[in-house]
Amino acid sequence: MYIIIVSDMYNLGNHPSQCPSSNYDAVITTINPQGNITYDCMANGGPIRYGGSSIALLNQKFNSLTSQGYKLVSKSENLYLTGLDISGEWYFAIP
Repeated sequence: MYIIIVSDMYNLGNHPSQCPSSNYDAVITTINPQGNITYDCMANGGPIRYGGSSIALLNQKFNSLTSQGYKLVSKSENLYLTGLDISGEWYFAIP
């Protein structure tokens, strides 16, 4: 199973991603089936209104997993991808 988490960097302090910690930045945390963790910085939080480059990064992650045969099996109840407080969790597994 893959777990993808998007978190607002505001007030996260010394996060292991080394992404900027401001009101407008976010991080994508990816946990693969072996438990390895990777981070991708999302400048300006990734909302579509900033040209879409960061939300495109999240889309690429999803497309990569689905092209490998993974299916979205669950997600967090409260997804926020267009406001300043961006957050969400997605779970992908091989059916």
